Amino acid sequence: MSCAQLSYLHAYMVSLDYEPVAICLGAITFPSYVTPYANLYYNGKKLSIDVDTKEKSVAIIPYCLEEAKSQQQFHIVICGECKISSKENTIECLYVPLDVSYKFYTLSATREYNQDQEVDGYSWKVTENNLVDNNTIPQYAIIFLFDADLVEGLYVKSWPQNSNVRILPEIVIKKTASQKELVQAMNASAAASMDINGIHKRNMTCIKQIDQKAVLSLKS
Repeated sequence: MSCAQLSYLHAYMVSLDYEPVAICLGAITFPSYVTPYANLYYNGKKLSIDVDTKEKSVAIIPYCLEEAKSQQQFHIVICGECKISSKENTIECLYVPLDVSYKFYTLSATREYNQDQEVDGYSWKVTENNLVDNNTIPQYAIIFLFDADLVEGLYVKSWPQNSNVRILPEIVIKKTASQKELVQAMNASAAASMDINGIHKRNMTCIKQIDQKAVLSLKS
């Protein structure tokens, strides 16, 4: 077999292993301006927030992650603290301590139809559940370290058909949350993050929305 044939075969085999990736854009909305800081984790990575470094305070904190297009279900876990369960120096899972309040949502992709009953786009069906197995956090869970008692819920948005971008539901903080409560929650989140930052790689890929197009950029 010639070198050209080997190169073609290698490229073909790589293409068989390739799975299309979707960019998933999410955001956290606050009732007042806060320091642009959030501890978000997904699939072994700490997610970067997409906020201009010049901004001293913001009311919306956007974030993003990448996942295979074939993945049709996500979870969102919001809790003030989560812990590592390990056995013989091997990490088994993350869990929410039984005395810590949390919110646990399951997102299932669903089709949206126009007046002619044609697929017009996609959205999420959201269900709120309880964690099981001693509050074990499941796979494909976006973890947001924050006081769950200050969270109003999720605001679902849709995205167009054939798009490489998915719009995750916004995490909405209660309008009644005071500035003092927000600061305390963010300080507590920073302290709690020290326990799990070490087992999450920093996600260097970030999405910037420019002229209504999702553009990949790298942040140092």
